[in-house]
Amino acid sequence: MSALSTKVFDDYDEEVSYEEVNKIIRSRALKNGSDIEYLIEWKDEHVPTWVPFDYIAKDVIVEYEAPWWNTVKKSEETILQEVIKSGDKRDIDPMDEFGLNLI
Repeated sequence: MSALSTKVFDDYDEEVSYEEVNKIIRSRALKNGSDIEYLIEWKDEHVPTWVPFDYIAKDVIVEYEAPWWNTVKKSEETILQEVIKSGDKRDIDPMDEFGLNLI
């Protein structure tokens, strides 16, 4: 069991004032496949929080997703396998708002 799986994380609360994003820790697709949430590590004292895609600056998402998408685009199978096996819990089968696979 990883250290991340033993921690409790908050869900996003629109009433709370969050500070700047430190980094994205991981991603997950919602059960109905309608959206993606990212686990955000904050620069302030907030515990990591699951935040819907629409509430995160796109440049922050690009920074997190770029290594994955660059590998997929290059189709370098050995590097792609390393990314998949890295254990970072990245959602490797994301879907867009129409339910279509993004790859």
